Amino acid sequence: MITVGVTTYRIHEHPRIVELTRSCLRSVLSQGCDVQLILHDQCSHRKTVDGLLNEFRGEIYAFFQEEVSGLSRAFNNVCRWVFQLHPLIVLLNNDVILLPGSLKALLEFEAEAENKGKLIYGDTYTFSAFLLPRTVYAKIGAFDEWYRFSTEDWDYMKRLRNAGVQAVRCPGFKVKHEERATRKYIKEDWESLDRVSEAHFYAVHGKA
Repeated sequence: MITVGVTTYRIHEHPRIVELTRSCLRSVLSQGCDVQLILHDQCSHRKTVDGLLNEFRGEIYAFFQEEVSGLSRAFNNVCRWVFQLHPLIVLLNNDVILLPGSLKALLEFEAEAENKGKLIYGDTYTFSAFLLPRTVYAKIGAFDEWYRFSTEDWDYMKRLRNAGVQAVRCPGFKVKHEERATRKYIKEDWESLDRVSEAHFYAVHGKA
């Protein structure tokens, strides 16, 4: 069994986000693999999320978080729960749709000896669709929850490099990705969030 975690945020605010989430969940469950699917939601109307859960009744575990705490917290919540029992997790943004055979190709790629102990990503932006081993999470540590929805990816990649852990692309892990959908459809001062987060990143890691 492989566990897949999908993160969502305020999906009730736009029907396109709901439809993307529905398509993401459906694409995971139609992969033909033995999957444990987890939905981690922040700040969406419960009625909207419950509607999705009812469509996939009994096939999805859900975490609900009412306060805004960011993507790093969502990743950590899912990882800490999953890694108690399982050695791997696949994490997806809800604007990602897995193409047929994608998950099987990812698992076969991870099973090869030279790919063990690496973060593995697909044919899109690294932290939109990636496999994270428990051994890597234990070595690098949790995602930095100071970051909300910006720059947590830079921070984790920097820490991976500093620890000598590779991030590698799996050619068969193919997705359809409507990039930055949350920013497109949900109203937030994303530019200010980016500026503050980037300033914090450079204060911690320097500009070299």
